[in-house]
Amino acid sequence: MIKKLAVIFSVVFLTASLAYGAEKTAVKKAPVKTTVKKAAALPPVAVVSTSEAPVKKLITFKDLKKGPAYDFVMKMVNDYQVISGYPDGTFKGTKTINRAEFAKIVTNALDYVEKKYEISLADEPADSNVTFKDFKAKHWAYPFASKLIAKYKLFSGYPDGTFKPGKTINRFEMATVLSKTLRLIYDRCEVTMPQPSSKEVVALKDVKKNHWAMKDIQLMLYTKIMTATSANKLKYFKGNANVNRYDVAIAGVKLIKLSDSAIASLSAEKLAALRKKSAGPAAAALPDEKDLIAKSVVIPSKPQTSLAGGYGGVYEKGSATDNWRGLSLAGTYADKFSVLGLSGNYEMTGKYGYNQVVYTVPNSNGGGGLSASINNEHRLELEANTTYPVLDFYGIKGKVLLGAKHFYLRNESAPSSFTGFNAGVVSSAKIWDRDLLVKAFYSLPLIRTQLTPSVQGQPIQLFDYEASVNATVFDLPMLVGLTGETMLFSGGDNRYYNMLFARYFL
Repeated sequence: MIKKLAVIFSVVFLTASLAYGAEKTAVKKAPVKTTVKKAAALPPVAVVSTSEAPVKKLITFKDLKKGPAYDFVMKMVNDYQVISGYPDGTFKGTKTINRAEFAKIVTNALDYVEKKYEISLADEPADSNVTFKDFKAKHWAYPFASKLIAKYKLFSGYPDGTFKPGKTINRFEMATVLSKTLRLIYDRCEVTMPQPSSKEVVALKDVKKNHWAMKDIQLMLYTKIMTATSANKLKYFKGNANVNRYDVAIAGVKLIKLSDSAIASLSAEKLAALRKKSAGPAAAALPDEKDLIAKSVVIPSKPQTSLAGGYGGVYEKGSATDNWRGLSLAGTYADKFSVLGLSGNYEMTGKYGYNQVVYTVPNSNGGGGLSASINNEHRLELEANTTYPVLDFYGIKGKVLLGAKHFYLRNESAPSSFTGFNAGVVSSAKIWDRDLLVKAFYSLPLIRTQLTPSVQGQPIQLFDYEASVNATVFDLPMLVGLTGETMLFSGGDNRYYNMLFARYFL
């Protein structure tokens, strides 16, 4: 991935130098082609060591020492990215888990499995609107809990219309949710769920046979995702005991390992059929997964690279600039991320742009007056943006954009540079049977280098915008549309860049 990014940026900046001087898929292990009928006995799940696969920039915690939970925590944090630590560098393994936190962890685990195998473990609901008196959409955990409730049917609220996000999860509740999760995965893959025989059912001293969670408890014990305590030759489940972060990390690794085993047992044909089923009728109609709007708005399941080129112009009233002689070239690399409980996707873009601009500057001879000249302006630019999903309402998807921009305007009369903080939105919607993508964000200055100023002054704010639709150009699926920028100068004038562009996903 890094090599691909390096190639793109090399192309962009090599193009910039020449213009100024001259005036998919990663290889996957093939699934074992076996038919799973009924598991007579389930092999024990071994402790997973982080030495199995090297992890770049290994996340460690100052309060996490070598012990029974260590390898499980490291696996969940570094490999699966299902759970994270705290900003102060601690893990707080003995801290109890509440319903909001547990919903996020389970959702992240399902998301990991889906992204790894490029499948969906449940069909998207027709209505994902979930409401509770004490749990509003603005709550940080709402997107996770609503997904578990509406899509996966693994969670629910209380009869009084509340969700109780701050209520601590106990072992009965964890066993029920994890059991439903495991059954969901096996059912979706059409693999026989391992079940204990009558001789393998564990007799529990502290749980009655007709207890509402007994079926789920027995599955958790049989699969060794959870364990019972032994005392005086008797077994105790201690279902009312609160669950802590260590408990969830250990159970989570074991559940994901079993899910991996179930999906890895599928034949190549069954896995392909499951992926086709996961795509749904709308996505299946798009050849080769070329849903370009989704690639730009939905968190990508794998790294994406795109190239864009455009033709346009620039207008500035104060300097009498008005032409369509602009050219642009850009390369973008995007991937998903999960840091400190936040998840979304990021993209890094390198751009080169060319325009002819009239610059008005004070005469250099000291005699007063102004002089105007036509300059070949070369623009070198680097953007790094992150986006976070915030809206999915009746086909309209929205994300918040945060990032940074640096550009350098190179010309003969008034070179300038600008480093700013980006904040804006990205949204998509279907209008007149067309998929429309809109992006807009402000860049506010962090650093402005005072170089040779023009009468218009220095750039003080930037407003970037883009609107595009799916299209086919020369039999290639692309996004085509209009992109532009309004540049506000300290002298009171504005400059308007505009460009028709096409973006192709490699």
